[in-house]
Amino acid sequence: MAALLATIALGGCAVPTPPNHRPDTLTTSTGPDLIPIAEKELLGYDQPSETNFPARQKLALRHQDEIFAAVKPQVEKALGREVDLIELDATYPTQTITVTYRTVDEPIIADAADIAIDADGAPVAGARVYMDEQTELRTVQSLLRIAYRTELDQLRDTLLATYPEFTVLPERYVAAHQMADPVFTVNFNSGPWEKAEADAAAEDALYAAYLEQPKRTDAEWRAIFDQAEGGRKFQVSVHLVLADPDHDIEESVSVRIAEDVKNATLPLDFNGWAIFTHTNLVLREKNGFHRQFDISYHLDDGDVGWDVNEWRDGGTL
Repeated sequence: MAALLATIALGGCAVPTPPNHRPDTLTTSTGPDLIPIAEKELLGYDQPSETNFPARQKLALRHQDEIFAAVKPQVEKALGREVDLIELDATYPTQTITVTYRTVDEPIIADAADIAIDADGAPVAGARVYMDEQTELRTVQSLLRIAYRTELDQLRDTLLATYPEFTVLPERYVAAHQMADPVFTVNFNSGPWEKAEADAAAEDALYAAYLEQPKRTDAEWRAIFDQAEGGRKFQVSVHLVLADPDHDIEESVSVRIAEDVKNATLPLDFNGWAIFTHTNLVLREKNGFHRQFDISYHLDDGDVGWDVNEWRDGGTL
């Protein structure tokens, strides 16, 4: 698993922490169903209780090695890339199992593939793997992260220095949830339908450049993106998680983080921001965080400010 994601160096100069900044509220629930995310990393995110179909998940987990052996060569052939297989998930009511995967090297493609299994949970002999149709989108997202690596790394380091109580999502969570990066996801987001076609054309051109020559330097990808960008607008998503399981998140601090991201100087023209702040505690039997804030701002909605939603144990408040 160590090869899945390189450790992120948290550089940059220390920034003075504002007064009354660090959360001083302890989480109100520390029952047996809540565990620190570090413990969840050891348990994994493929427990039967976390899936839509627990009985099928139990059967499939008994045949995980066989399923992985059937899926891996087909995915690698389709992508022309080496991949790590992460976990299984009984997602659908059909007799299939979903396998999450992640390319070993950049540009990272983190996605999923489905394969048929028999009544005992073993892969059907000769079964074909069906891959997610978002490979192009996920590749372009990863290429955007590479092209603007310097600026996004600087923003990440500034956020972590300004808000030292937060850190990045851990490695296994990132892999299991099909994320290319533990902090940022950047998408084309020009808004109205008439502009969506132009976004799709830009994505197609960038993916074509990837297929033509996957191995390029950051500077080369940057030049390609700068040429293809052509007035397009973008949306950025940011994830941060509390480092200490004994502390809870505060809405005011989460909104302040969102404001800092929105006001950051970046070379792309953003019209949408989505910020996710999470406690360090997660549900033992589920994939959800004990508490999180989802904070979004979309210029297409007009100047209406931040939309703040609080989630607790899988439901909104």
